[in-house]
Amino acid sequence: MDASSLEFVCNAPDPAAGLAIARAETWVRRNIDRHFSMEDVAAAVALGPRTFARRLQAACGLSPIQFVRRIRLETAQLLLASTRLPLDRIAQSVGYAEPSTLRRLIRRDTRHPPGYFRAAR
Repeated sequence: MDASSLEFVCNAPDPAAGLAIARAETWVRRNIDRHFSMEDVAAAVALGPRTFARRLQAACGLSPIQFVRRIRLETAQLLLASTRLPLDRIAQSVGYAEPSTLRRLIRRDTRHPPGYFRAAR
């Protein structure tokens, strides 16, 4: 399994919202290694930032920042489990300049250190 095969699960009752969210996820995964704004994500799916944020919140219960962070962390966990890349390279490959930021977010969101995902191999 690679990062492009991961699917972000989100129950979108409105098909238009579901399509926009799926397109946003694809765009984020393709651009995961670079810094971008939430306006960039919204523009990629041809929505205004507020409309995108409202649709995402209604469908997934997440803000755009939480949505992007979840995709970045999910991809980082996959890389930790499936490669021997050092944490600083993984952090850069998912858009974080500092490995300490990735380490802190993984601990906060999963209650496990990054090494836990390596040991899970």
